[in-house]
Amino acid sequence: MPPPRPSSHDPTDAELVARVNAGDASAFALLYERHRDWCLGVAWRFVRDDNRAADITQETFLHWLRKFPPHAPPFELTAQVRTYLYTVIRSIALTQRRRESTAQAHLPPLAASRIGPAELSPVDAGTTLRAVR
Repeated sequence: MPPPRPSSHDPTDAELVARVNAGDASAFALLYERHRDWCLGVAWRFVRDDNRAADITQETFLHWLRKFPPHAPPFELTAQVRTYLYTVIRSIALTQRRRESTAQAHLPPLAASRIGPAELSPVDAGTTLRAVR
């Protein structure tokens, strides 16, 4: 889906980036509102989970915000905003996937996985169900 076209009175992404570089925090809020839903959709395609997609979107915009003054020199927009955002989303999603794979590879097998359902007493089963919920 292409980015929404700004109306004749809406600033372009490039104009908003210039305003953020000049210290206008409200311009970054406009960029966020303009691209948030698209970022959520892209992130979801990587992770297939609403909560994780929201986390990735948040991390993406925090990463981008740190690219502006006073944290860094002025951000230079050399491509479309969504081209930049896609790269960040992809990087964050793949990094998370690698971390999860590494963490799962180092986990010992669960002792509970060796216990069959018939081996649990009714109290244990109820406690287990409450803990899982």
